[in-house]
Amino acid sequence: MRVKFLNSALISISLLGASFTANAGLISGDHTTAGGKTVALQGLEWMSLDHTAGLSRDDIEDGFTDNYGTTWAAGEWEYATREQTETLLGSLWGGVYSGWSSDNHDGASWFITNFGGLFWDTWSGTTRTDGKFNSDVWANLDRTFFIFGAGTECGATTDYSCRGDVRAGKLLDGDMVATHVVTLATEISTTGVTPGAGVEVGYFDEWNGIDAGYDSWNSTFPNNLAFFHTGSLLVRAVNVPEPSTIAIFALGMIGLASRRFKK
Repeated sequence: MRVKFLNSALISISLLGASFTANAGLISGDHTTAGGKTVALQGLEWMSLDHTAGLSRDDIEDGFTDNYGTTWAAGEWEYATREQTETLLGSLWGGVYSGWSSDNHDGASWFITNFGGLFWDTWSGTTRTDGKFNSDVWANLDRTFFIFGAGTECGATTDYSCRGDVRAGKLLDGDMVATHVVTLATEISTTGVTPGAGVEVGYFDEWNGIDAGYDSWNSTFPNNLAFFHTGSLLVRAVNVPEPSTIAIFALGMIGLASRRFKK
C-alpha cells in the first residue's frame, strides 16, 4: 500500500512541476551575468527573440502564433519601450565605450545566450550551439537584431520601430576585415582594445538600444518588414498564477501519502 501511495505522490509531484514550466523559454525573475552584473528585467517577463524571428510587427500586434506553435492574442504581449530597452541593455553594457569593447563582452554574451543569436544562427541554418560565425578573424562571433519601441519613439510616424543590435565574439588576429563583418579597425582602436588573438569583445551602440548620453538617435525598422534573422523584443507583466487543478490535486496526493506513511 505504501508503494502505491509513494508512486501516486511522485506522479503528482511531476504533474505539479509540469504545471509551472509551461512557459519555459521566457525570461523573468533574477538574473546575473557571468561577470556579476545584475540584469535589469524590471519585474517584467521577456520573450526570447527566436519566438518571433521572421514575423513583422504588423503581424505580431494583430495576435500571432510564435515559432514554437503557441498562439498569443492581440495585446497579450507589448513591445518593450525605448526606456525599458535602454534600462535592460544599460545593465549589460560595459558603461565605458559605445561600440566594440572588451568591457561589453560579458553583457553582450548574456543577452545573446538568453535572447538568441539570430543573425548567424538563421544565416547558416544551424542551431544555437553551432550557429556562431567563424573566420580567419573571428572565433565564435555572434550577432542578433531585434525591434522594439512604442509609438513614435524612433520615427516620425508609427510605421517604424526602433532597431537594436548586440554582438559578441573573440578575435583571432589583428586583421579587422572579414566577410559579412564591417571594418572594425576604427571602432576598436577608439575603445582601447588591442586587436589580437584571444581578445573577447562585445558590441552595444547608442544607435541600437543603449543610452550613453551622446545623442538621442536610434536606428529604425519598418513595421511591415519581416526578416528571418530579426526578432521582436516583447514584454508583459509577470502574473502570479492561481494554483491549477493539477497543482491542487498533486498537493492533496502528497498530503494523503504523508498521512499514510505516518500510520
